[in-house]
Amino acid sequence: MATVGKRLITAVVAMVVAVVAGCTSPSPPAPGSAGMQSAPASTSATQHPSALTTTAHPPNSDASRLTPRLPLLADLPDMAQLTYRVPAEHGLFYDNGRWSECGHYPEVGDLSGSGVQAEYDSVTHSAWPVFFVRLRSAVAGEDVAGELAAWVKRCGERFSVGGQDYVASLGNAGMPAGTTLLTVTNTKHLGMTGDWGFGPPSVRIAVTASEGVAFEAWAVADGVDGQQLERQLASMARSFQRRTTPDTGKPVAQWTPAELSRLFVLPGQSHGSIDIAVPNGQAGTPRTDPPPAQVCAEDPLRPSSYAGLSSSYQPAGVDPLVRFAGSYPGAGQGAPVTVIYREHAGVDYLARMREWTSSCRAHPAAVPQVCIPGRLQPDFVPVTAETIEGEVALGYQRFEPKEASGGHGGQPYCVGTAQAARTMRVAGLLIQTEMAVDATDGPPDWAAALQPLEAQLADVIRAIHHAR
Repeated sequence: MATVGKRLITAVVAMVVAVVAGCTSPSPPAPGSAGMQSAPASTSATQHPSALTTTAHPPNSDASRLTPRLPLLADLPDMAQLTYRVPAEHGLFYDNGRWSECGHYPEVGDLSGSGVQAEYDSVTHSAWPVFFVRLRSAVAGEDVAGELAAWVKRCGERFSVGGQDYVASLGNAGMPAGTTLLTVTNTKHLGMTGDWGFGPPSVRIAVTASEGVAFEAWAVADGVDGQQLERQLASMARSFQRRTTPDTGKPVAQWTPAELSRLFVLPGQSHGSIDIAVPNGQAGTPRTDPPPAQVCAEDPLRPSSYAGLSSSYQPAGVDPLVRFAGSYPGAGQGAPVTVIYREHAGVDYLARMREWTSSCRAHPAAVPQVCIPGRLQPDFVPVTAETIEGEVALGYQRFEPKEASGGHGGQPYCVGTAQAARTMRVAGLLIQTEMAVDATDGPPDWAAALQPLEAQLADVIRAIHHAR
């Protein structure tokens, strides 16, 4: 699925807005969207048990109140990817083919606040667009439905741009109570005739509000059954309006991927990315064991690099459930990624990881010829016991000099690479968090480099503890 392409196209031309009653719409905004220090690595083969308790990130007051109101993947069975960020962008999209006052579509809520914005993507429906949701604090006295009605009246229910015919209409059929749907249909746009034409595409705009929060959601309708998009928008509005999360009645270890995903929509985060196992997905092909000489190339629990949380090429003996990446300062070359697994009966990945780290410590990687003059040496440090939020983790950190091509005159040159990972079992769930570390200047300062990984892992543990 060309997710990146979908998002680029959708961000420019798509819109559906769901707005809550009781919000204010100020004047439309202008169009748009809105070093790690190095030090010698430790050579100790074992770290002694230590107690690490990280504190939650300082919350943005606006985002901390709004982020928990985002629609849940558990309420959207066709969606498998959610990305959220603070602050929200400004502008939906700008139609410069029409007169200026109608080139802006109404935005809702307090535009002076930060707000939170989310993108929802389907894995099973590759033709579907990205669905956008934006939450802002409400402004007292705003009539969102009235704003949309005024826009339709002012800009015309029927209009033509660049030879393309459009129909704009308001309704609430199929929407939850208090939600208004604005539909702008281009009868000759791409997906209907194959012609690009000019002006905006067909869009769906739904609007509603609840408890001082303004909600808007938008998506392109071209080439997709409009009723399908409307059903998704209605589901998003219902999830937003419900406010409370239903009790699953099950231990957290038995939650579905969609149910688990809600634990990782974290207030105070400036960014979060969540992928869940494809709903109703077919069993994929497990990863095969590497040849003996390459056993230490990557750890046994390293997740598949496929887009989304594919069932293929995952570690054998586990089911991947959720992948989460947050926003942590000082992440250097890479940000930490956490994958939640469910082990099959009789499988013990903690034992496998202990065996693997011990073996890789005893068999260091060979030093490439080009790295010998720099005297860089590989270093693999097993972590046998590290306490984070009251839970014991094991793992490793490694540095390796490697040969790279494309140097001066096309000659090979030496480059350092570094990774770290922690593995633990919490409430019956297997948790693997890993991170690439900047090793451009040689072995990293691990104490500083590991802070983002430990902070994310602490957030994940707290979320699971809170769910129990």
